[in-house]
Amino acid sequence: MNRACGIDIYLLAGIKTWPGFFEPLMSRLAELCREEEWRDSTVRIVYPYGDYRRGLLRQVREVKRDLSSRMLGGARLGGIVAADAVRRGSAKGRSVLLIGHSGGGVAAYHAASLLLREGAVADCRVVQIGSPKVRIDPDMRGKVGYFFAVDGRGRRIDAVTRLGGWGGLRFTAGGWP
Repeated sequence: MNRACGIDIYLLAGIKTWPGFFEPLMSRLAELCREEEWRDSTVRIVYPYGDYRRGLLRQVREVKRDLSSRMLGGARLGGIVAADAVRRGSAKGRSVLLIGHSGGGVAAYHAASLLLREGAVADCRVVQIGSPKVRIDPDMRGKVGYFFAVDGRGRRIDAVTRLGGWGGLRFTAGGWP
């Protein structure tokens, strides 16, 4: 990423995220950008599946659909919403960092893929935190980081990170991951 061109950072919320959840991170990222002398940086919050006021089941269904390997090549709602926010908020040619929490990590990956395919951004990196696993295309693997919390024994403590798969989400006969 080129410091001279600036960077736009987007924090992508997961399901039922309350206002203020990202505020401490947003402030810290802005501070780090100043300390590291990024010429021009912005930090914004995006709710690709809606916020805490939107129906839980509707948000869950949308994330589930965005995880589906059956949709390869198809449109994914969370990614489209996030990509639209980047197009509105970033000048073409700037570097973009998408940090997605929980379901927001799924939307972040799909938005980055879409924006890079279109040439809408110069560079786009993704950080997925506590997110379901999503199939990462080979050309995107060097641009995506995946992080999750573990207990003292190294076991995942967030059930959300057990969802999905690196090859795409697989469904049971009942239609659940």
